[in-house]
Amino acid sequence: MKNLLFGSFLLISICTFGQNIQVIDKNENFQKQGQVKIFEFIDEKIDLNEFDKIASLKSYSVNSGKSTLDKLFNSFWAVANEYGANSYRITEVDTKSDTTFVQIAIYCLSDDEMKSNFDSYLQNMVYVLGDLDKQKSSGKNIKVNKEKMTLLPMEYMARQNKVGEYVSVSIGGFTGAKTDIKGREGRLPQFLSLSGFGVGPSANYNTIGISISTGRIYPVDLNLGHFLIHILAEKQ
Repeated sequence: MKNLLFGSFLLISICTFGQNIQVIDKNENFQKQGQVKIFEFIDEKIDLNEFDKIASLKSYSVNSGKSTLDKLFNSFWAVANEYGANSYRITEVDTKSDTTFVQIAIYCLSDDEMKSNFDSYLQNMVYVLGDLDKQKSSGKNIKVNKEKMTLLPMEYMARQNKVGEYVSVSIGGFTGAKTDIKGREGRLPQFLSLSGFGVGPSANYNTIGISISTGRIYPVDLNLGHFLIHILAEKQ
């Protein structure tokens, strides 16, 4: 169904987690059904014309200090849940100097619709995410399988496994950290961080927690991981 009625431009600005979230438009006919806790990325292959949009949200990150993209995502999540949304699609990204402006559309998918959404994700993808604070580091030296590379802040690296094969990610040399991710049928994308943001599983994420000696690799929630790879630059 199409949205029936939307409010005027820029209804309200909400401050949460230190972020000002602008509510660009809101479906006044949507009725929130109970408490909502999840906030999942809607795959591009899902036709959103079949769903009622709840609202459009917009804000920004200056990508340093306490204002980083993971904090922005958490603010979007909190506001979306207040409106009864459990899912999102990024609709606009604009970067000016060190500031990234992001606009999202939020929806409420049923359990069956959410399952179809997860089934649409690319299987056996492995993403390694660089630092989100541009002032914190000049880059992290890692090895993916046998390939050495430097992952700069605001970059990510992507690899796709074949079923039964491995993607090996290591940092910190012999005394550092390493994880081997095996491709398997139906495996959801796996997101890893080199700097500790977004640590902890969501309801639908099978974590790969690692913390060894001088090197560290951290799991990142599926919903946050998808948010970031649609904003960060892919390592070429």
